[in-house]
Amino acid sequence: MHQASSCASKIVTLSLGVATTIPQLGSSIEKLIAQADQALYQAKTTGRDRVIYS
Repeated sequence: MHQASSCASKIVTLSLGVATTIPQLGSSIEKLIAQADQALYQAKTTGRDRVIYS
């Protein structure tokens, strides 16, 4: 089986920003996306290769 490789690095890491909510009247998808985006930014700036929950 052929495996793809990267010229940049032999190791691939993953950083995730996760946000959850219970939908309510007046909930905003934009707010939820902003929370997930902020969590992703925090994951990247605190060392990468991690999951941050909002």
